[in-house]
Amino acid sequence: MDKNGNKGDGAVGSFAKMRAVRAYKNKHLHQLETVTDYRLVEEIGFHQERGRPLTMKAVYLLGLASVATIQRRLKRLRDAGAIVAAKADDDARVVELTLSPKIYKAYLRYAELLATTSDSRSLRSSTTADEGSYST
Repeated sequence: MDKNGNKGDGAVGSFAKMRAVRAYKNKHLHQLETVTDYRLVEEIGFHQERGRPLTMKAVYLLGLASVATIQRRLKRLRDAGAIVAAKADDDARVVELTLSPKIYKAYLRYAELLATTSDSRSLRSSTTADEGSYST
């Protein structure tokens, strides 16, 4: 440990990983500006992975934000090419939402980066807890 209390082995690596995640978000997920954007993309992607695209009605029922905010955010995400809205095959009244292929791939990679970062932190915190225990 140096005079500032920093460990030379892991502290720098954690911040480097966090910077890498931030840089990835800025480069590949720049369309997502707000927490609501991220939550919408996560919900749309979640349902898309399960083979049941999210409908507009279901989005409103999630209660992520007011209907007006949801409409505004979805329009902006559609215009940015992040999501695709299409009529359902079996009922043209129903609008289904999916992620664009580019955003879908970028978000999967983003999730991998987050998992890698959190795995290394949880390993380091369990190691630190063991090192910090004293027997009296």
